[in-house]
Amino acid sequence: MIKKVATLLLSALFLASCSKEVFTGEIKWVSPLGAPSIAFYDQYDNSNWVSQAASLMPAELQGNMYDAVVYDSITGLESIKMNDSDFALARVITGGNFYLVGINHTEMPTSTSKIVAFQKDKVPDKVFKKVASDRWGLDTSNVKYVKDASETAPILKTGKYQSEDIDYVLTAEPVFSANKSAAQEAGITLTELKVLRDEWRELTGQNIIVQAGIFVRKSIIDYKKDKLNEWFTRLDTRLENLISNNPIVGDEMNEYGDAKRQQGRYGVAYPIVNVVQKEGANRLGFVTKANNEELSVNAFLTALGLSTYEDSYFAKF
Repeated sequence: MIKKVATLLLSALFLASCSKEVFTGEIKWVSPLGAPSIAFYDQYDNSNWVSQAASLMPAELQGNMYDAVVYDSITGLESIKMNDSDFALARVITGGNFYLVGINHTEMPTSTSKIVAFQKDKVPDKVFKKVASDRWGLDTSNVKYVKDASETAPILKTGKYQSEDIDYVLTAEPVFSANKSAAQEAGITLTELKVLRDEWRELTGQNIIVQAGIFVRKSIIDYKKDKLNEWFTRLDTRLENLISNNPIVGDEMNEYGDAKRQQGRYGVAYPIVNVVQKEGANRLGFVTKANNEELSVNAFLTALGLSTYEDSYFAKF
């Protein structure tokens, strides 16, 4: 039987309009810069929270510094299994922010098109390949790769990769929106052709591409259960605010400082967050508690032809 991500025992949600309160419990956590850190937009002066470059994250599930680690869900599960780590997946918080973009092209690519994607053989690439094959009839054997979505930025701005003209890019938000103006100034037309989350839904019936998740240290669950519940309750309120583009998000991020300072703490400044989340677009792909109640990580893995995980890999409290 496919196992579902365990839902949390939560108290009533705080009102979205309430003023910011720094969580002063004992939960210590770390998150990669970008959308996962935006989920903590009002915790900027909380010394229990560390936001850092994604390249520094792999070691955190093997260390002893944090009670919770925000990391790519599938890569995290693989790491826990490989290293027998004291963590379990408690919640998925982002679920699809990938976009196929044409560079001076408005038609769909063919198998001879020059395409650049990112994170080869990881979730973005596996989803892209399956959708490309099963939905678009596209051969992806000639696709070139960069390491992360951030490395698609210069391709969007110049239309080139390694001095070669590129026709299409698989990119992600907020990288896409953050580089549209620079592309336009350079005479490049960027056209969003496909939203991969929509394509995945049409292909599999699943509403979410499993991305960033929150891993909780199993050994602290029993004696920190109340603090964890409070921490997740506050997180739920933030996610709802982000999805609805509640102005409180901008109020809090702007209180921290200017765009440069925000970039350092979150990896993204509020003006870009506002653009990608406006009118309920939720282009950063945040996922709510209610979404998680319908989400099966193992069903997602099965759709990708990957191994599934036993109950012990999912947090229960």
